Amino acid sequence: MMTQRFSSRGPRLLCLALTAAFIAAVFPAQAADIPQYFVKLIQPRTLFAQNEPIPFILRVGNQSERNMRTKKIPDVLGAIVVKSGDKRLKLDPKFKTKDLFRRLSVLEMGAHKDFRLNLKRLFPEMAQGGVFSIGYQDDIYELQMENIRIAKVDLPPLDAHFVVKTSMGDITIKLHEDQTPRHARNFAVLSAIEFYKDMVVHRVDKGFVLQTGDPLGDGSGGSGYNLMLENTPLLKHKKYAVGAARANDRDSANSQFYICLEDSPGLDNDYTVFGEVVAGFEVVDRIGQVRTTGREGKPANRPLDEIALYKVEIVPQGKN
Repeated sequence: MMTQRFSSRGPRLLCLALTAAFIAAVFPAQAADIPQYFVKLIQPRTLFAQNEPIPFILRVGNQSERNMRTKKIPDVLGAIVVKSGDKRLKLDPKFKTKDLFRRLSVLEMGAHKDFRLNLKRLFPEMAQGGVFSIGYQDDIYELQMENIRIAKVDLPPLDAHFVVKTSMGDITIKLHEDQTPRHARNFAVLSAIEFYKDMVVHRVDKGFVLQTGDPLGDGSGGSGYNLMLENTPLLKHKKYAVGAARANDRDSANSQFYICLEDSPGLDNDYTVFGEVVAGFEVVDRIGQVRTTGREGKPANRPLDEIALYKVEIVPQGKN
């Protein structure tokens, strides 16, 4: 099992050294079985437009009981596995693992290094778009990550207005692309591929939120392409804030979104606010007052009369 450690100094580094020495002395066989290095793949997003880079984090760490020369680390770039169906894509030969460590000859005990990569540069065939599986395989580790989809659309202008057209009227959203770029881009791509089409507002929790964006219409569905939580102290769950719904996993948001019907500070830090309503406030208020099954209903907070979400229309700034 991989063990993640963090770089430190002073007392914490001494504690790590003493702990490693104790393990090696008391459990020499087990200590010898722990690989000197660990690898972790981090995917900030998994859905992209065709003209975007594909950011990806490769984390390499030292979990041995001493400092380690980076030349002893295996070919981590060559071990990244990207497939389109059954076809494994080729790594561009100009990218070498040794170049990653050009300025880092030693990885201290307990430390790790994050390499921020653009998968599209490493694997040029990804530029054609489609769905790709992502993994890592060397002599010790075999990791499988979430699939990545590159939609065959360009990223819309992020300063555009995104008009949520419902059977009760239009709600216009402005994205916070500067504060929550992952979520803003994810919503923009979903809108561009017309994912938000012929849905319903499946939840109205009075005095709290209205929620939509589920293709199944019951709160259990999504796009299938998750992204990591984004927090900023500048964005709070104020009335008319737009946030990303998720499951229990903090990094499980994808397509469902909600609009706050009142200030909801209890959601701050655990959910991402990625936009705000700038027009159609009266539509939000009307939807927030419809009759529902209530919080004790089955399903809970379901509107008794269906509220349709027809589509999300992208209107560039300066156009009406």
